[in-house]
Amino acid sequence: MTDNVAALRQLLLSAPRDALPMTYQQVANTLALTPPRTIAQVTQALEQLMREDAAQQKPFIAALVVSRRGDGLPAAGFLNSRLP
Repeated sequence: MTDNVAALRQLLLSAPRDALPMTYQQVANTLALTPPRTIAQVTQALEQLMREDAAQQKPFIAALVVSRRGDGLPAAGFLNSRLP
């Protein structure tokens, strides 16, 4: 999973501005994640990014990944995650 976290951070940092936000599925496809549970893999990586950003008091880069059904907002669990 550590590889997914690093790859996801790099993806979000290097994505062209007009490519953001990205959906969970776009992230899974771009990172070439393989089943089972590709969206869960994205979610786990996003949660780790949030923990890292919180520890460094940085804005959550994870907010750049949104639910395709959420009107451009992160998925429902985004604000419910348990941070350190």
